[in-house]
Amino acid sequence: MRLLHFCLPALLLATGGPCVFAADETPAGSAAESPDPATLPNEPGRDWTLPPADGSPWLQQATGMRFPLHLLSYTLIGIMKYPDSEDVLVRYESLSQRARADIFIFKLANSPKDAASKKEALQEGLSQVFTQLAQMHREGIYEDVKEDRSLSGSIPLWKEDAIPLIVREMSATRVDKAPNGVTVKSPLKLWLGLTVMADHLITIRHLRPSSTGKEGEDDMKRFFDHLMEIIKDPSLRAEIVPAINTYLQDPFSEAGHESANLIVEYLDESPTVSILRPAAPVTTWTEEAEKTVQGSGSQLLRAYVIGGASAALQGKDANTALTTAAQQMVRVYLKMKEKYPAFSHPGLDQLTDAVERGDASTWLRKQIEEKAPQKP
Repeated sequence: MRLLHFCLPALLLATGGPCVFAADETPAGSAAESPDPATLPNEPGRDWTLPPADGSPWLQQATGMRFPLHLLSYTLIGIMKYPDSEDVLVRYESLSQRARADIFIFKLANSPKDAASKKEALQEGLSQVFTQLAQMHREGIYEDVKEDRSLSGSIPLWKEDAIPLIVREMSATRVDKAPNGVTVKSPLKLWLGLTVMADHLITIRHLRPSSTGKEGEDDMKRFFDHLMEIIKDPSLRAEIVPAINTYLQDPFSEAGHESANLIVEYLDESPTVSILRPAAPVTTWTEEAEKTVQGSGSQLLRAYVIGGASAALQGKDANTALTTAAQQMVRVYLKMKEKYPAFSHPGLDQLTDAVERGDASTWLRKQIEEKAPQKP
């Protein structure tokens, strides 16, 4: 462990840029279940906007990253756009963990083409962060700034070169004045992660009270793991969309089977795609179908999930996703009936009728609601 400000003079070479530290650095601990305009920071010169009202992930166009409304216990509070630039800040807060996570996405002036230039961009970005911290230390906003750990590594991307990652774990004490003039000191844990992707510097800053201890550290690690999936998602999505098309063309072919396995694995890991979780009576139908024709249950479930995901990946709403899930499930069911003429199920036959009538989502939603466990 070493005092951070002892090593700062060598790092005061930054050329300026958007600040990743601002006046309100203490974790708010007041994240709402759903963002509300009243909860957005009111900061002069800063343009804060709410995430999409329909609950879909917010898309950062330049990088292709999608940020979901909810990530573990964290809620996407808002997105701040810096004036006269493409730079943005994406803010998450967790009420239960009293933590805040900010993701800064800055367009780099010079596009780094190789590993060496990407690492150089990371070091310049880290220098800017340390410069800002040093200034706040001199102003008395922070005390006892310490660097606890320094790490470096990489983030693997699908069929692309891995991107570099540097991490700094730090401790600091935030100094504030209460309305009655009393000085309030808040010990904090600060986690910084920087990487470069698609000509953008991505800086992740996670703040939590030191008093959260190991539980807070474990929560931070889980949050970071999910953020890594968000960063990896654009490269994966480029492969998943063609795989879905391959599966939909022929679910029973070898290529369709391999594509389905890839899609399901992606959906299990991705925090950016809202997938339809099979529930009764869908799960009941598939369990009963499995008893009649071995393997049919898993095929039908897979059709339901991938059908819904195909709509979600296109940004469609929940009703469209449910309709698409039902349609694909029925396609697979009818194919199975062709192969096994004696194979039949009353629930799936009713779903087939609903698809043919064009009211599959309404009918199926009603069935799911009727079978849902009653709240006490």
